[in-house]
Amino acid sequence: FLERILVLSVIPLSLIGFAPTWLRHKDYHLVIVYAASIMLILFGQFFLHVNHDQLVPGSIPVITWLRSGVTLTGALLLAWAVYKNNRHTHYCTHPHHHQNTARPRPESSRKNISVP
Repeated sequence: FLERILVLSVIPLSLIGFAPTWLRHKDYHLVIVYAASIMLILFGQFFLHVNHDQLVPGSIPVITWLRSGVTLTGALLLAWAVYKNNRHTHYCTHPHHHQNTARPRPESSRKNISVP
């Protein structure tokens, strides 16, 4: 029961870190990764369920490994999406997104783009 509450708490807590900065630049690729990661976490928790009463003592069924892998993949994707979203916000120099308050990108990551 507690595990399900903790998993469900991922949704509002990650939205607090993701949504405000995403609303500034609206990178739809990141919101797709974010949504997919939440779906993987929820799928792993609620649909790949193991009935512990029917397990052979000392054995670890394949579904347990699959559940762990799906949940871990979702968690890693979620962390990556939130990181990339925040990084984009800090280094984006588009005036519409941040009213010129973003930090400039490091010299090594700037590209020479000529505007006609």
